[in-house]
Amino acid sequence: MESAELIQEAQHEGAVRDESTERSPPRGLEALRLSALEGSAEAQYMLGVMYEEGEGVEQSHETAMEWYLKAADQGNMAAQYALGVIYEQGEAIEQSYEKAVEWYIKAAVQGDAYAQHALGSMYDAGRGVEQSHIHAAEWYEKSAGQGYVTAQTALGLLYETGGVGVPICYEKAAINYTSAAAQGNVRAQCRLGWLYYKGLGVGQSAEEAFLWWQKAAEHGAADAQNKLGGLYSTGVGVSQSHTDAMYWFEKAALQGDASAIYNIGLLYEHGRGLPQSDIQAEEWYNKAA
Repeated sequence: MESAELIQEAQHEGAVRDESTERSPPRGLEALRLSALEGSAEAQYMLGVMYEEGEGVEQSHETAMEWYLKAADQGNMAAQYALGVIYEQGEAIEQSYEKAVEWYIKAAVQGDAYAQHALGSMYDAGRGVEQSHIHAAEWYEKSAGQGYVTAQTALGLLYETGGVGVPICYEKAAINYTSAAAQGNVRAQCRLGWLYYKGLGVGQSAEEAFLWWQKAAEHGAADAQNKLGGLYSTGVGVSQSHTDAMYWFEKAALQGDASAIYNIGLLYEHGRGLPQSDIQAEEWYNKAA
């Protein structure tokens, strides 16, 4: 179950394109519209973004689609990717995974990293195409090779869990996680910590696990917060501190992490870092159940 959930999460991370690095300097709306009418694919795409987000104009998904289509038909890969997202999400238009795949392919073959990752995720889950972990890995690789951290994480998950035609390879998983984790991807930091803790694909090191889980925990990852609490509780990879253990367990518990809730019960049952209380322990165990 955990593997499937991790892959599904990674597939949907970063679904919204970061336009901030791709937009031209702000221009007057009328000048932009004139440029779009004269056939500028970039202007057409920008108008699509503005109408989709209601940025400077009245929001209209229908008008956004019209401009995206004009730009996409001219080969604008950002517009092609945007259309893929719209069809995949099915919020502003009837959902169609098949059409999403068509547009992702158009952008992906041109080298768009976002579309390559999105296409990989469609193959990974078998949405709009016949499921193929091999093709998923191929497209993830292309996107990851361009430095897209979400693809690096997705590729790491695929190598960690394995798939049809893609055998488990913890070494490759660690390489991709390391790249994404170093760039701040919280999911990659969580998984890299686990590989270090278990010694999978990397030299076993509870200290390294602690460092990566700490980074993820500080960014609010409940799973990492719980694992960090576990290290403090046992004194593995860090000096033992039941106070710090309770601190991180509570943070994870507030997010509904059942393991952390159960672990708080254990602290009460055994009186570790706080007064022993079977009553409190039972209350926490019941919450975790």
